[in-house]
Amino acid sequence: MNFLSLISIEFTKIRRSKILLILAIAVVILWLPSIFNANVNFRMQAEGISPENNFLIQGFMGMVWFIFPASRL
Repeated sequence: MNFLSLISIEFTKIRRSKILLILAIAVVILWLPSIFNANVNFRMQAEGISPENNFLIQGFMGMVWFIFPASRL
């Protein structure tokens, strides 16, 4: 087997497993709270953090909340 046929087999496995759909659903679930609470995210905080950084930090915290349990051994 050559390299291209191996790559095509792996892409077929990915397509059949629907893992990309599962990952897309996880991303949407992480974005929904930020979208629903956008009015809170884009106000200046007492700590002096800009709205853009607040949104970014909350997104990272959501990803960590989702990814951390999956990384445990």
